[in-house]
Amino acid sequence: MAAALQRVWPRGHALSRVSKGRIVVTKGEELVEAAAVVRSIHERTLDRMTMLNAPLDVLAQQIVAAVAAESIDTDALWKRFINAAPTGR
Repeated sequence: MAAALQRVWPRGHALSRVSKGRIVVTKGEELVEAAAVVRSIHERTLDRMTMLNAPLDVLAQQIVAAVAAESIDTDALWKRFINAAPTGR
């Protein structure tokens, strides 16, 4: 459901706009999933999204990206991430 919304969401992200899209099934096993997505859209039921508490894998990815893209010392790196949500505290 979330993937479908990402692809069909209005470009301007205006809630007042009506989104239109087509779901094209290329494999037989995708048909059931596509039908469930269409039903969820019509019923206006969305996937429940939960915010993970202190997702360390995401933190690790961000640290690797930061040090690969720029020269940054550990104190500056710490300050950058300590205020990010969720903090895990």
